Amino acid sequence: MTDVCRRAAAEIDERLSSLRNILALIDPAASLMSRSRLDDLLAGFDIYRRMLGDALHDIADALSGTAAAEEGPVHWESVRAPTDTGKVVADRVIVESATMIAGSLAVLRRHLLPTRELWDGDRVSVLGPAVEWTIAADGLLGPDGVLGQISRAIAVTWPELPGTGWAAGTTPIGRG
Repeated sequence: MTDVCRRAAAEIDERLSSLRNILALIDPAASLMSRSRLDDLLAGFDIYRRMLGDALHDIADALSGTAAAEEGPVHWESVRAPTDTGKVVADRVIVESATMIAGSLAVLRRHLLPTRELWDGDRVSVLGPAVEWTIAADGLLGPDGVLGQISRAIAVTWPELPGTGWAAGTTPIGRG
């Protein structure tokens, strides 16, 4: 299970990195935001990306040495940055990348659920990895997260990505 978590963390981080590179190519003049606003959102993206990675690595570290059974191999698709940086391609890649990242988090959550008592709680971090994961996932993929805000500014219809946080159906921080 430790290897599954580490592999998922690496692949999710790679997807987020590819997505970050695409977002950096957005022309603020063609959107409803200034360059400084885009830079602020990308800085937030970097913070949430690091926070999500930290949560996943904390889980893997806590599972290290445990004998939890794996449910079978996990297959992760890879996201390639488009060669054409036109708006239509960028829009499609942003939505598809976010959807794949959300799917990867859901798969990982299913694999880790039976082991939660081994890694969650005060002994790992102040927040606990499940809470840290939820805050980071909502900050990246939630409707009011970084990608949701950028999508609105460039007129991309943002998909509903339920349950990207640890607990399926979690609400973003600051909501209901």
